[in-house]
Amino acid sequence: MAGMSQAFQATVQDRLGYIPDGLSTAIGPLLAAQRDSYVLAYLTAPEEQRARPAETWLIPEEDRDLFETFRLHMQDLGL
Repeated sequence: MAGMSQAFQATVQDRLGYIPDGLSTAIGPLLAAQRDSYVLAYLTAPEEQRARPAETWLIPEEDRDLFETFRLHMQDLGL
């Protein structure tokens, strides 16, 4: 998948058991460090936290808009 290293794909596969279609779109605008930390934080968060907006997460203020876009993409994927 475009934009995803094999190591990243392996991590997602390990956590979810599959690579969701559309994941490339969700992570496309992220830098590698953001991608890894955002995906890990999102996948390990309880479902109720995933539903909360970015300002309730421990995300630097300057990254909240980007994280919110990512979070909404992940929800659209059913994650």
